[in-house]
Amino acid sequence: MKRHTFLSLLICALTCAGIVHAATINVTPGSGTLRTAVTNAAAGDILVLTTGEYKETSTITTSVALTIKAAERTQPVVKSTKRIEVNADFSLEGVTFISSYHLIQVNATTPINFSVQNCIFRMGTESANSYRAIYIDSATTRVKNVRITGCTFDGGQYGTGRFIYVYPDSNVEALEGPVEIDQCTFY
Repeated sequence: MKRHTFLSLLICALTCAGIVHAATINVTPGSGTLRTAVTNAAAGDILVLTTGEYKETSTITTSVALTIKAAERTQPVVKSTKRIEVNADFSLEGVTFISSYHLIQVNATTPINFSVQNCIFRMGTESANSYRAIYIDSATTRVKNVRITGCTFDGGQYGTGRFIYVYPDSNVEALEGPVEIDQCTFY
């Protein structure tokens, strides 16, 4: 009896302390499915997208540390008329985005880690051609590290080429960590 009580208390303590591993959640293509998965995610969860189209017409807001990634050998496409607002550590891997709006905007109130790898961003329409794929304003207070690697940025016929915007405010030396943009292609 004492052994079961001890084990129950240990499991409860580990769960409350956040030591239990985060979940991997498969997200099916469809309208609003990504937003629903992000809204319901717990800190550290990994959202795995499969081949198909994810249509998003509302802003997606992250409030916990989160990874969104493509399943192996798949090509998920997110078509969005709004943006993803990032407020906690964020990692994005292997997803294609098609939009005429800011796609990812960092709004964190405390510095976070931000990583985007092997993604494709297709931006711009005739009426909306000045938006950015990645937008980080007030970077000195919002990010610790920014890592953007292996991505393709395509402005299309109407795009202006303003794909990544990292503005550190008035003190560029105040950035906590590096801003790394490596092996990306810009059209």
